[in-house]
Amino acid sequence: MGKKKIPMEFIEDPRKRKLCFDKRQQGLIKKAMELARLAQADVGLIIISEESNSLVEFWSGEKVGLVQRYQELATAPHYDFTLEDYEQEISNALALKPFPIIPTDQSRNSYRNGDEVRPLKRPRYAHISQTPSIQPDETSS
Repeated sequence: MGKKKIPMEFIEDPRKRKLCFDKRQQGLIKKAMELARLAQADVGLIIISEESNSLVEFWSGEKVGLVQRYQELATAPHYDFTLEDYEQEISNALALKPFPIIPTDQSRNSYRNGDEVRPLKRPRYAHISQTPSIQPDETSS
């Protein structure tokens, strides 16, 4: 059974919403742990569920030390974004025009470099017939 793509909209059914929340929370915590281990990054993750009024925390290091570092670095310029910012970036990315499709009989590299588009070279084995000619074996008659 494959994964089904879930549309990014509010889930009306409370049971399905809770199941989705739990699975995504587990996945987010796993990614935070992997990031901390693989990149040796200090990771702090706080998840608050409004519906169940629960709190989940993950800290890759000492909690107090990470919070103090955050407070010191928060005043410096950094990448800070909200859900609305993310949705705007996604809609802008979808509005971009795709890269032009190049016919298969034309060179891709020359097209990208702005040169004149020219046909591809003749295939290496173009001189060989596609259907093999079968010759009768003279010794078998």
